[in-house]
Amino acid sequence: EYHCINNNTWYSECEPGCAKPQGQCGGREWKGVTCCTEGYQCRRKDEWYSQCLPPWAPHTGPSPTGRSGRGGCTEAEKQCGGHGYAGPTCCPSGYTCWRKNEWYSQCKPSNSPELARSSASGDDACVGPDTQCSG
Repeated sequence: EYHCINNNTWYSECEPGCAKPQGQCGGREWKGVTCCTEGYQCRRKDEWYSQCLPPWAPHTGPSPTGRSGRGGCTEAEKQCGGHGYAGPTCCPSGYTCWRKNEWYSQCKPSNSPELARSSASGDDACVGPDTQCSG
C-alpha cells in the first residue's frame, strides 16, 4: 500500500505505507518499510528482526537462539507460535510445532501423545521439524 506525499506545489511522490500491526519493520538487511501503523512502535527483537508492536507489549529482547528472522529455531518444549507471538517459529530437529490454540503453539517431541491425537482427529495443527508453525 502506498500513500502520496505532497512535497510542494509542483511535486508529489508515492511512498510505501507503514508496516501493519505485528509486521516486520526492521532488522539487518531488511529492505522494507521501517515505520509502523499509528498506535504501534517498531520494537527491536534482535539484530535481524524488528516488529510493529503496541506500546504496552512486553519487550522480549534478543531471542535465545539469536537471528530468529534468519532461521534460528526455538528450544524444545518452548513456545513456537500463536497470535501476537514474536519469537522463533520453528522447532529443533525431532520436534514439531504443535498448535494448542490460536494463542499458543509449543515445540513437542515428534512422537508425543498430543501430536498423535491431533493427527488421529484429522487436525491440521502440526507441521514438521524446522518449519514455521503459526504466526
